[in-house]
Amino acid sequence: MSSTHTDSPKQVINEASTKAAIIEAAKEFISLQDDQLSSKAKLIQALQEEKQALTYVLIATSSFGFLF
Repeated sequence: MSSTHTDSPKQVINEASTKAAIIEAAKEFISLQDDQLSSKAKLIQALQEEKQALTYVLIATSSFGFLF
């Protein structure tokens, strides 16, 4: 599984960083984490739907096999 990553300039946060810079870096980090969680949630949903569809196909083919 690959993740997309934009090459935005990285901000170095250290003891000399201003409060505004720290807050901005934290907002960017949280935004990236939210995007990753959203992508993973979409992938999980798609996999669950695929699993459900395969379960229905298995039930249908098994039922057909038992009947004929």
